[in-house]
Amino acid sequence: MLSQKRPVVDLTENSQPAEKSTDMLITHCSAKKRRVISGDYDLKQHIGNSLEHSSVPLEEKNISIARKEEEDDNDGHAEDVEYSKANIDALVREGTGTGCGVVFRDRGGEILAAATHSMHDVLDPPMAEAVALHWAIDMALQLGFSSVHFETDCLHIVQAWYKNKRNLSYLQDVLKDCKDDIAHLDAFSISFAGRVCNKVAHFLASLAFSLHDHVWLDDFPPALMDLIYADVATSLP
Repeated sequence: MLSQKRPVVDLTENSQPAEKSTDMLITHCSAKKRRVISGDYDLKQHIGNSLEHSSVPLEEKNISIARKEEEDDNDGHAEDVEYSKANIDALVREGTGTGCGVVFRDRGGEILAAATHSMHDVLDPPMAEAVALHWAIDMALQLGFSSVHFETDCLHIVQAWYKNKRNLSYLQDVLKDCKDDIAHLDAFSISFAGRVCNKVAHFLASLAFSLHDHVWLDDFPPALMDLIYADVATSLP
């Protein structure tokens, strides 16, 4: 059953210092969600060394890569990792700015957390999606999710992720920052999902223009829960 009973956490700069915001998140997390990695994971201002990865064939409906292979146990079998799925989206409004949304769910489709983020900058769509991915990775780290599969409806971002060429562009700079940050995750993957599969994240991105920076661990907006229930219903046999 989908739960809905944890308070909204405001992560705006005017609300609480960054280090205390993470403490608030931990306070309202269940024991399962308290695997918070120590350290400050605010978005970086400078570009670090990118993590090496091999290229893979691109298929629009199935583009994914494991960030890190799981260590074998004593019997030589790979450990069964419990992934969280994060759908992300960015929405650009001319003259207003950019809104980002992310929703974290478990394998059964139960919502674990949701967040919104707004920026005054009006970015081009691919750049907005890259910034949204960077922010979503940061949120995953703050919330303590160690193994995350990200889905985005921006095919351009997924294709750019696997390019081996070192293009001198702001987009590649942001993606390099993302690759640095995922070193703090136990496992990572990213894939393309059509807009039909990304309605929840799109809804959150639209909320960002009015709610700005918010994190929900429960007591989710009713309209958001309607979309979550609809997703679960369509996935049932």
